[in-house]
Amino acid sequence: MSIRSPQRNIFFQKGISLFLKVVLCGVLFISATTPVIAANTPGDYVIRRNDAETDAVTGSNLDMTWDTSVASIGSSISYSAGTYTLASGKYLILWSERIDFDTSNTTNNRRGEVQGQLVIGGTATTTGAGQTYYRNADNNCGTDCQWQNVLSGAGIVDIPSDSTSLVTRVYRTDSSTGVITSNRVADWGGVSILALDDSWDYARYSLNADTTTVDAFSDVVWSRTNEEDTGFSRSSGEITITNAGRYLVALTIPITNTAGGGRTEFVTRLTLDDVEVTGTRSSTYIRTSQSTNDGAISYVGVVDVAANDVLAVEMDMTDGTVTSNNMLEGASIQIVELPSGAETFIAESTAIGNMNATSISEFTWETTAHIDTGSFTDVTAGDTVIETAIDDDFLLFATQATDNGPARSTATGRFSINDTLITHGAGGQYNRSSGADDAGFSFGALVTGLSSGDDISLENVGIAQATGNQTCDYCAMSGISLSTLFPASGDPTLTQSGYRWFENTDSVLAGRAGGYNTPVIEPADGTPMRLRMLLDVGTAEIGASGTTTKLQFAERSGTCDAGFVGESYSDVETGSGDIRFYDNPTPADGDNLTAHTNDPRSPNSSNVVAQDYEESNNVTNSVAVIPAGESGLWDFSLVSASTFPGTTYCLRMVQSGGGLLNSYSVIPEFTTAAPLKVRLKGTVRMRRVRLR
Repeated sequence: MSIRSPQRNIFFQKGISLFLKVVLCGVLFISATTPVIAANTPGDYVIRRNDAETDAVTGSNLDMTWDTSVASIGSSISYSAGTYTLASGKYLILWSERIDFDTSNTTNNRRGEVQGQLVIGGTATTTGAGQTYYRNADNNCGTDCQWQNVLSGAGIVDIPSDSTSLVTRVYRTDSSTGVITSNRVADWGGVSILALDDSWDYARYSLNADTTTVDAFSDVVWSRTNEEDTGFSRSSGEITITNAGRYLVALTIPITNTAGGGRTEFVTRLTLDDVEVTGTRSSTYIRTSQSTNDGAISYVGVVDVAANDVLAVEMDMTDGTVTSNNMLEGASIQIVELPSGAETFIAESTAIGNMNATSISEFTWETTAHIDTGSFTDVTAGDTVIETAIDDDFLLFATQATDNGPARSTATGRFSINDTLITHGAGGQYNRSSGADDAGFSFGALVTGLSSGDDISLENVGIAQATGNQTCDYCAMSGISLSTLFPASGDPTLTQSGYRWFENTDSVLAGRAGGYNTPVIEPADGTPMRLRMLLDVGTAEIGASGTTTKLQFAERSGTCDAGFVGESYSDVETGSGDIRFYDNPTPADGDNLTAHTNDPRSPNSSNVVAQDYEESNNVTNSVAVIPAGESGLWDFSLVSASTFPGTTYCLRMVQSGGGLLNSYSVIPEFTTAAPLKVRLKGTVRMRRVRLR
């Protein structure tokens, strides 16, 4: 059940008529009685870029055109002369553009700023807004001039009706427009629009009025719930997320200064249970001179969440005065729970790497906070690339921030594939120093047509004249494999649907059976057991050896539930772990199992296709094809090596790369033997022994 409420949009409106519509954080609704029916096709996308456009950016609205098509799939989105037309439904929108000031002007200390926003159905929105700032420091712009910068925005929007228009708009809000000109720059900017699945669980929260900015990394308190699906709840600025998994988060906070006061910098970050999420800082700089009074913070990325984590957006004013700055009505956060089968990575780095390099340089990563190795290879300290493991299209996101930026610098970032720059997505931010030295930016792009083994990198270069080392103290790059986010309708699905424990035998035929879908207690410490597990196949058949999975276990936390709340699963190994594989003398790992009269049967399956007897990971259906509507059966030989009697473990099958199956109906349980109690009767005699 979703909760939606309307709001009034006021973000930098420039004479835009609202017609008969109301705005909901960038989400338009025709009326309260108009049904919202998602007509888009999830997974459709359009990507366009600026190949040669150099339009002047002035104080008037410029609805940008994107002259070159990068890639497109489906009919949910179309483009003509700067206007996108969208079918109803939810979309992820990622955009960016580089804009340079005129370097020939010799006016000293001129400042400028450019605002960017999405205009949906003719109405400007706050969702997906961006801002950038410029400065000319000396008379000839010879040694200290920051006239180049990048602005970007990201947001999840809900389109209420078919044939709704969307444009990307930029305009200047400074008073230097008559003194210094500014223009778009080719080969830096573009727009990626991806149709999302409306059946996923979303949460969207916003401000219902202009609100004073907060300081000292205090919570931004959301005052309106725009949409709240199952698995989310909010109290003030704290958002409780029920299910563990990966989530896509987009944040936009426009800020305006109302009374002057000089240099002001705001930084936001995400926290989970009051602990900062690495690589989620972003900033905006508001100078106030020459009417540079308006900023916007933008963030987008994948976040790894544990069950019942509390997510918050915290804000710090690193320079300036908090009393004359307001977050604008419509500032918002959007969160969507990614499907369990979606394969992702999150690479992180702290306190290393220069994000303001003098020439284009690959950024160095320290570790991966999460990686699904079915689609990506792992990162080790010092790596500069994430390598793809499959042919696919990928969503990519990057966030970089410093806390020691050099004086008046402009760091930028772009993605590259095999050392070729992607020219339809970029990020950047001005860093002032003298208190305002915590610049950060965030951006994303959809990159298509990659092959297995391709290298994904984040490339940095400083584009201002005043350069210097700018350590990336809070950095992350994340990505999503599109084929796993939107499995083709003809692709088979896997559901863990049933199990049964058996006594072990030295044979591919298991021994006496326990109850169907019934937990067992180990009869004695170290006694081998057999677990026969069912996977239901849906949608399409799986050809022989067409799926590869593995068995995992975890110590139970609460219950062995299909949401895996509280558990931390590990692969079952042959020679380590509390639960491990058992090597019977006679049968060999991978032998065909022999059917048992008490084998488990799924209520949703018409037949069981027996597969292999297993003494190690990984496992596949090497015996036979599994048609859609039928189940595969595997026989695992297991033993407990736990030193803790009476401990209960949960078991599950997952994809060999670590990704979850499409769904889980049951989770097997296994409890180690209780401690043996011995009562001694009679007399105990002690005798002294002399040692020689």
